[in-house]
Order: sequence, then structure tokens, then C-alpha cells
Amino acid sequence: MWLYNHGKTEEDIEAKGIGFRVHPKLTDYVTEIKSYSNRVAALNLHLTGKDQVSIIQVYAPTSEYDDEIVEILYEDVSKAIEANKGKYTIVMGDFNAKVGECQPDEDAIIGKFGYGKKRGEMLLEFAAQHKLVIGNTFFKKKKKRYWTWESPDGHTRNQMDFILSSQKGIIQDCGVITKVDIGSDHRMARAKLHISKRLARLKFLRNEKKSKINILRLREKRSEFQLELKHRFEGLDIEELYPAL
Repeated sequence: MWLYNHGKTEEDIEAKGIGFRVHPKLTDYVTEIKSYSNRVAALNLHLTGKDQVSIIQVYAPTSEYDDEIVEILYEDVSKAIEANKGKYTIVMGDFNAKVGECQPDEDAIIGKFGYGKKRGEMLLEFAAQHKLVIGNTFFKKKKKRYWTWESPDGHTRNQMDFILSSQKGIIQDCGVITKVDIGSDHRMARAKLHISKRLARLKFLRNEKKSKINILRLREKRSEFQLELKHRFEGLDIEELYPAL
């Protein structure tokens, strides 16, 4: 595995840092890694053609922090999205927010399988603003496979870690890993994505063919061509070309 870790800083010693573990088969596709704070980082994968997958990792402050700090986090995430606009965008990590069950006007963002009752309004507004879907909420699982955080006494469980996507269709499954002990009160969330490289290649070739014909340039040249053609005909001797029979 290839590991990139941003780590914590002196400015925020409570932050544990964020990172990416990349399978060796994918390391050649990694084109860039950018850090936007000790809580936000982006990794770009270049696919066939011009398509790119941008994966943005997030580690949000807990409820003990002021709302202003959380707002700064979402501003940093927004900057990461705008700076790494690829064909597909994945935003994932510990958001320390609870989206709860889907409301009638939220079905484009949240699926039918949200967990908990309290609302994470800032996360929902953020997802709506960037047209992201919260992948964890679209797949039916056993109840024990929804929660991602457990209180130290084991009495409270919530879903606080999410995987968001700019395109719902690429997510084939999303849930938690229950059999791995990572020494944390959080459980790992994972998503299974399917991106067709063949389709990406076909789209790229179609765009390349279209780009070879510059319609605007042709329109600009049309008047010049018509004027030049007119001048050539005016200089011709029509009687010489078509003598009387």
C-alpha cells in the first residue's frame, strides 16, 4: 500500500491528521495530492481520456468546537472541490454530523436508509450546494451496519462518517467494515465504485473528433471566402468563357 498522511499541526493539536492508502495497482493513476488544511486534502486519479476522479478526504471538528470552525472546514472542502473538478468527485471522511432519515424535499441528497434522528443541517446544505449524494443512505443494510461511531460506554451509536459522490450511478454499494478493529470509536466506511474506462475512452474520442472542427472559426472565414470569390468572378471575361453559338 502507498500511504500519504498530512498529519496534525501545532495550530490544532486535537486533529489527528488525514491520509490516503492507495493500492499498488492504482499508484500509476495518481496525478496529484493537495492539502487545504490539516483537516482537508484531495487526491486526483487520472483515468483514460480526460476523465479524472477527485477524492477529497475530510476530518471535521467535533461538536465541542464553535460553529465558526466548522464553517471554515466546509469552506476548505468547497475550495478543494472547485480546484479539483474532475468527471467524478468523491468527498469522504468523518463529518461529525448526523443526517437522520430522509425528508420529502431531500430525496435527491439522502436515500431512504439514513441513521439517527438529529440533523446535520450544515452537511445537508453543503451536499445540496455541490450537488452531492450521501452514498451511505442509499443502500439497505442490517441495522448494525449503519452506525459508524459508538460512545465509550457503548450505549450510543450514530452514523457520522459519510461517502458523498457527484454521481450516484457510480456507487454500487456503500457500508461499514465490521470485522476490522482500528483502535478507534469509529468504524471504517467503504464504497464500491464502478467507472467504465471503455465508456470514458469513447467519450474522449468523440470529444476529440468534435474539437477538430472549429465552427466559430468557419463562420468567421465564411464572409472572407464569399468576398474573395466575388472578386474572382468580377475579373472573369464571361464572353470568353461562354462564346455565342
